[in-house]
Amino acid sequence: MTSIVAYDIEDDRMRQRLANYLLKYGVRLQKSVFAVQVERRLFKRFLKEIQEITKKEGKVAVFRMCIG
Repeated sequence: MTSIVAYDIEDDRMRQRLANYLLKYGVRLQKSVFAVQVERRLFKRFLKEIQEITKKEGKVAVFRMCIG
């Protein structure tokens, strides 16, 4: 499943850690926007990892794309 992830995080270390995590799943479209490919069965784990990285600080938006 393709998703778009966009974020606004002030903390440099946290922002870099999230960017590195997202690069494992996809490509950077803009400085804080990524297109990622995550299997449906792993999507909840993917979201949980984002929450753990950001510690619920800053803003992160995940948009699941409906293609087909």
